[in-house]
Amino acid sequence: MAWHQRQRLWLLEGRVALLQRDAATAAQRAEQVRADALRRGAPRAVLQAEVLAHMAQAALGGPADDAAMDTTLEGLDELGRLEGWRMTARLAAATGRSDLWAGAARRAARP
Repeated sequence: MAWHQRQRLWLLEGRVALLQRDAATAAQRAEQVRADALRRGAPRAVLQAEVLAHMAQAALGGPADDAAMDTTLEGLDELGRLEGWRMTARLAAATGRSDLWAGAARRAARP
């Protein structure tokens, strides 16, 4: 399970990079996790990497890929309530999209 811990480390490094206003490093870590998770068949880590990538894109100030974000949000519906809420809330805070707050609330409230 060392690969799982490595993915978690990369995700944390990416989030720290965002806090340090280093969106390029965050994007790089997101891609590392995504590639590794796809290769290993770890769908939860793929979603976590996609959320980090969207957050990095927002921090870079580039145009949002709404179709890719919608796909990520659909994937979050497959996660547990709290995890889906947390990831959607992170996206809402990073992108400034108020509609995502409603999505986070919906994910938290579902059975």
